[in-house]
Amino acid sequence: MLKAARLNQRIPEGVAIDKTGRPTTDPKKAMEGATLPFDSSHKGTGLTMMIEILAGIMPGADFAGQNPSGGWGNLFITLSPTLLGDLELFKKNVKKLVERVRNSKTKTGNKIRIVGEHTLQTRDVNLKKGEVEIDDKLYDELKKSASQIN
Repeated sequence: MLKAARLNQRIPEGVAIDKTGRPTTDPKKAMEGATLPFDSSHKGTGLTMMIEILAGIMPGADFAGQNPSGGWGNLFITLSPTLLGDLELFKKNVKKLVERVRNSKTKTGNKIRIVGEHTLQTRDVNLKKGEVEIDDKLYDELKKSASQIN
């Protein structure tokens, strides 16, 4: 949402509501309102709350607009699969899961993308080119921010 707001882009429909509870595709209005659960079930709501707890409350950042001075938060957690079992079996089972999802049929017949694959492809292209392309507006914002630090 931050990127979309900086670049004056819209966010997809069905992702957020504004502060009055109306659906919005405006990222700035969405940040004043709320993001919607992953789905309309109690599980989606639970996952959404866990993300707010882990990325907001735990690192001392803003959560649900209750700590605006805390800013945006991030939390990185690392777990060793060997704590719970065999590493090779874990890798084998993750691979099976990914292949099962990747090869699942969709309503539209479109290929299923696995989270992170596009990012890895983009990284590989950028490494070959030796540069990263970013939007001009974003570049200007970064230069402006850097000049304020110095």
